[in-house]
Amino acid sequence: MDATLASPGVDSMLFERETIFEFDPEHPHCHCPVIQELPNGELMVVYYAGKNEAHPTVGLMACWKPLKGGAWSKPVRIHKTPKRPDGNAVLAWYKGSLHMFYDVIHGLLFPWFNTKLYLKTSSDFGRTWSEPRLVVGKRGFTVRTKPLVAGDRLLVPGGNEHLLKGVSNVLITDDGQSFHMSGDIVLPEGRNEQPAITRLSNGSLLAYLRTDRNHVYKSTSTDNGETWTTGEALAFNNPNSALDFVRTARGELVLVWNNNPRVGNMMQNRRCINIAYSPDEGKTWPVIKELERDDVDGSFSYPAIIIGSDGLFHLVYNNRRRNMRYCRFDVDWVKVP
Repeated sequence: MDATLASPGVDSMLFERETIFEFDPEHPHCHCPVIQELPNGELMVVYYAGKNEAHPTVGLMACWKPLKGGAWSKPVRIHKTPKRPDGNAVLAWYKGSLHMFYDVIHGLLFPWFNTKLYLKTSSDFGRTWSEPRLVVGKRGFTVRTKPLVAGDRLLVPGGNEHLLKGVSNVLITDDGQSFHMSGDIVLPEGRNEQPAITRLSNGSLLAYLRTDRNHVYKSTSTDNGETWTTGEALAFNNPNSALDFVRTARGELVLVWNNNPRVGNMMQNRRCINIAYSPDEGKTWPVIKELERDDVDGSFSYPAIIIGSDGLFHLVYNNRRRNMRYCRFDVDWVKVP
């Protein structure tokens, strides 16, 4: 485990990093991790794994770890759709149970054009699950980033990849039973997907977007996610790769993403993964630093970050699609350049 404690001028600083599991030859390709804190004091990570992306062997795996410390459990398969590849999954604790929304691929020629979204729930912190329920039957809606629970409202961000439509939407429910889709999140030109969302101090919602425009874009909503502004480019690079961010109770934002220009193939564009800190809800970003870099054969991608009840940031991301890495750190570490 990598660890950093103390720093000049900082009373306390914490950063720890570890590999959640080693390479598994039975599931050689793993991707798209998400992380959730559970009410029983555990962290849970879910990802998909199989022989390759969109291969019929792909199912959903999970492992658990006590929030206050300890080892990660050995990964176990928690779901497999018969004869079809499973895709991205996201987790939310909503109305007293764990909700898992996940994509299932229904056509292998253009797999991500042909996803359908399903939902399973668990009352025992992910050990057993309900039968799957089809939530979005229209093909192409894919999830990636954590849902936002806002009172009775649950907002599940996603992107519409069918026939390269290239817009994002938010799936919305106020009761867990009926769902409707927000208006499109669009760019002035180009495609976007996999929005990450949070609520700001003025009550509006902020989304940061993965795009094919070489930059992170942002969009906002003032009607609780129903409609969204046209995306605006930020200064951050984005090589068409996933991102995530969180907001603290003090209005600080922490963003994790690949701050690389789109200059090579997908793996080359993800040689380093970055983290940025804003003290003022994204108006300024005084700290931007590398979390990890390997210019030879590195590929670090698909970060997922939460703030735990312990006040620490908990982050997972993909390492070369062979295993997952986990970091925990405090705001003092983030604020140091």
